[in-house]
Amino acid sequence: LATALPTVMFNLNHLGYPTITNATNWASWLDGINKLAALPNVYIKLSGLPQTYDAPGWTADDFTPYVKAALDAFGAQRMNYAGNWFVLMDEEWEGNYPDMVNAVMTVMNNLEVTDGDREWIFAKCATELYHL
Repeated sequence: LATALPTVMFNLNHLGYPTITNATNWASWLDGINKLAALPNVYIKLSGLPQTYDAPGWTADDFTPYVKAALDAFGAQRMNYAGNWFVLMDEEWEGNYPDMVNAVMTVMNNLEVTDGDREWIFAKCATELYHL
């Protein structure tokens, strides 16, 4: 669809919803991410990480390889953050918004994401994508 409509901007939700607790899906997920990243009209949303883990007990370390792969593929200029705060308040995910933000910031620190790239991920990309 993104190939057929090159003037339409697409924003892939939740890093493409990888099943983080099942590493056997890594290669397939990564292949899909790289194919979508090759399309300049596709962006990726850094969101829903506890949901993609699909179980309680997640940590920043669980998310790091997925965020790194998505960031490597799309770059900071096509990655935008969304907190999913209302979903995180559901007891099913054993998390909350502050824990999620802390996990994301830990991932950013672990990957040594620059301040300039963080500005794109947390503000500029969404501003550009949504014409704000």
